[in-house]
Amino acid sequence: MKRYKVLLPALLLGICLMVTAYGKYTIASNQTIDIEKLAAAVEQADGQITEWSLYARENLTFSTDKGFTTFAETMQKENPSYDWVRSQKNEDQEIKGLIRRESGVEIIKMVMTQVDNHYQSYLIYEFRGNNWNHTSEQSIKDHYFPKMRNLFVGEPLLFSCIKGEFSDTLDGVLSKQADELLSILDAEELESLKENDFYSISALSNKFELKVPAKHDNMNLQLGLRNTGLGAQTTFVIGTPILTIEY
Repeated sequence: MKRYKVLLPALLLGICLMVTAYGKYTIASNQTIDIEKLAAAVEQADGQITEWSLYARENLTFSTDKGFTTFAETMQKENPSYDWVRSQKNEDQEIKGLIRRESGVEIIKMVMTQVDNHYQSYLIYEFRGNNWNHTSEQSIKDHYFPKMRNLFVGEPLLFSCIKGEFSDTLDGVLSKQADELLSILDAEELESLKENDFYSISALSNKFELKVPAKHDNMNLQLGLRNTGLGAQTTFVIGTPILTIEY
């Protein structure tokens, strides 16, 4: 599984850099529908949700350490209730703020990294939790999106992702559950890697607006399923337009 974990950050960066060519997610309350649609599909397929995440990211214009530092200091002053931590590795910097709420954990992250002898910086806002219920949905509508409007200058890409498990341990459960989720989400499989105990699928669904480039076509849904052995539960991760939770 390590190869998929390594690819995730690079894929996220690549997708974000292509936002101007493929459109933006608007910061509007109806975007909550995306994660609600994923949750409804999982529940319809008799899956149990164990983790969910909303992840928004926007490129910043700062290309110098001074500009980035000033921006980070201002962000920390405007959000004093967050616990802030700064880390640095070589020329790369990360400043992260975290606050725990009843419905989940909020994270504000500012990153500056060196790419081909120049700096790139970006702002990330993530809201994640374990239990998906009405409180989670209401908190996203009442708090997450208003906070996004305050944090971002433009319209960041928004990724919705859910992790969970199926208790069905019958033979062929991976193909069965994958087909069922794709059917519920009205999605067409575009690319896949299928092994005995692991499925990774990229698809295009009519239920989600944003599309990002895949190898042969545009896509907006990713699904990963894994079975750890005979009689074990099947774990899954499903997200739009791509996965943001490692699997």
